[in-house]
Amino acid sequence: GLITETNQEHIFTILKDIPRYAKDDTWQAYHSLITLLKTGILTETNYKKILEDFSVILKEIPQYARIYTSNAYYSLTILLKTGLLTETNYKKILEDFSAILKEIHQYAGRYTSNAYDSLTDLLKTGLITETNQEHIFSILKEIPKHAGEHIPACFDSLKGLLQALKQKNITLNEIDVNTILYMIQTQGKGEAVAKTLDSIKDFVLNAVKDPIPGEAPDTSSGLSALLSPTRVPDLQES
Repeated sequence: GLITETNQEHIFTILKDIPRYAKDDTWQAYHSLITLLKTGILTETNYKKILEDFSVILKEIPQYARIYTSNAYYSLTILLKTGLLTETNYKKILEDFSAILKEIHQYAGRYTSNAYDSLTDLLKTGLITETNQEHIFSILKEIPKHAGEHIPACFDSLKGLLQALKQKNITLNEIDVNTILYMIQTQGKGEAVAKTLDSIKDFVLNAVKDPIPGEAPDTSSGLSALLSPTRVPDLQES
């Protein structure tokens, strides 16, 4: 079972504590904890540390998500279902994801619920993988401060870009991500961020040939080569 003689004391302690801070959203927090147990990353040697770290995340969410705590807990649950977490990366992924949730609430305003839902929808697509997770999370953390109330549209645009990259068999590298981040930072705020991501997507779809079936992703040049300084003005004009 999910609860064993070894971990039951720690789990029951967390379960008893959840209603104190989660209040009306207790059931969503319970669901997140159960989903964590189902991931299979807890062992007899690491369960204390993982449960302690996860408990911190659960406690922090209501402090910044406030009336949108249920949406944030649900998004966390979906993250746990993606299979991205392992025994070695779980702490960084959870910390980065919590940072994304905080940024959303800070900048999305009345559209916070929609932004959390857009993030959840993106997680459900399977477009975020073990290979690109760190890169995509970097972009997700950067978008809110520039997009503001347009975060939901920007997350949807990012989903479209990732779908285009998958279609063209392009794997993001660090230089690619830095290029995308630079464009997000410099080509306007609000709705302009979504337009920037849409422009990159359209450029990829139009400029890159469809891959040969079975061909491995080409990471030798990457997306950044397509978005060279001589081509960026074309994106800005579109």
